[in-house]
Amino acid sequence: MQIECLPNQYIMKRWTKAAKSAVNFDVDGLGINDYSDKSFFVRHIQLFQLASTVIDKVAFSDEVSKILEEALDYVLQKIKSVG
Repeated sequence: MQIECLPNQYIMKRWTKAAKSAVNFDVDGLGINDYSDKSFFVRHIQLFQLASTVIDKVAFSDEVSKILEEALDYVLQKIKSVG
């Protein structure tokens, strides 16, 4: 049996050209419009490296880890209020 056409029900949207035209959402429901913007990736990498460095420094202490966790919760709430 030779199949010449794949039925639409088996084609995932992310495989189509239209996949990049739609707005994407992160886990908090914030819209992310343009992943093709190189400045997005630069900013993401810089923030990730900073966060990773901070986490490496505080992970050894329960007390300092709790301070960071509270600070991150506060920052996340501020970000959600802006978005």
